[in-house]
Amino acid sequence: MRKKVRFGLVGCGAVSKLHIAAIQACPDAEIVAVCDPFRPNLVNAMQATGAPGYPEYHEILQRDDIDVIDIMTATGLHAKMGIEAARAGKHVLVEKPIDTTIEAAQSLIDACRENGVKISCIYQRRFGGPVAAIRAAQARGDFGKLNECCCHTKWFRPQAYYDCVNWRGTWSMDGGGALMNQSIHYIDLMQYIMGDVDEVMGYTATLAHTGIETEDVGVAVLRFRTGALGLIEGTTSAYPGFSTRLDIHGENGTVMLEDDVIKVWAFQNGAVCDDSLRTKTVQAHVYQINDFTQAILCDREPVVTGEDALKALRIILAIYQSASLGRPVKVPRAAETETTCG
Repeated sequence: MRKKVRFGLVGCGAVSKLHIAAIQACPDAEIVAVCDPFRPNLVNAMQATGAPGYPEYHEILQRDDIDVIDIMTATGLHAKMGIEAARAGKHVLVEKPIDTTIEAAQSLIDACRENGVKISCIYQRRFGGPVAAIRAAQARGDFGKLNECCCHTKWFRPQAYYDCVNWRGTWSMDGGGALMNQSIHYIDLMQYIMGDVDEVMGYTATLAHTGIETEDVGVAVLRFRTGALGLIEGTTSAYPGFSTRLDIHGENGTVMLEDDVIKVWAFQNGAVCDDSLRTKTVQAHVYQINDFTQAILCDREPVVTGEDALKALRIILAIYQSASLGRPVKVPRAAETETTCG
């Protein structure tokens, strides 16, 4: 009988429901422990998984039958907890963003490498059929030269969203606002499809919510290293909330993705998209967690590596720096010394 990869879940709030369902759907994975200091969250996770629960993180790290620590806490704790897991010999799966600063995120990646464990960060939209179709069209040359990409994340979050936990909307624990937490998935897809970003010019503001440090509105223009241009809009103050959209334009074709569904697919060469790839992939979390499970079992790199997780973070931190300085800012390359803001 094939060995299952055993998961310990840390931070059992709302997003943990997606992780629990995805792990339970993976034939080679199982949940053997859950951890949360907040008793109602812990009880809910224990009931959903049938696994024992621990209020203290050090208790779950002492379990020698856990292969993966799945971290879903406040962002500012990701690297700290992940480093402790790596030193305990556990593989690390972490919710997006990987952490609030490049320095912390890089420390986590280094710790995983030094301790011989794998790391991945949740960017499940990369695993959907529509993104696979776009990447295939790109590989075939259907777009021709890519010239523009725009992402729009115009959501609404009531004041209660920020008031319900004391770390939300803070630089130290949340790492940012509408760009860092709501727009980051499509920002990741932008660079995944278009390539590295060279320079950004950003503006951010807090206009619709009180008692938060981070932005609830952010916009930026981008120049990719290929010369293509881009636009990012992110907000949590667009009542009542609207679809998330990604527009990709090339000299010979356009694709528009709305709420993870292909709405426009138009190419001069008449390229068609398989109907099965047009719609939202409801099991995207399952696909990513299964990929991480197989990476462990087969001793290979996961599709989303720690270094991949740094890319969207670099872009967003450069936007924050640009907004603070009032001028365009270069997005650092991986090997360059990087400056973050907060």
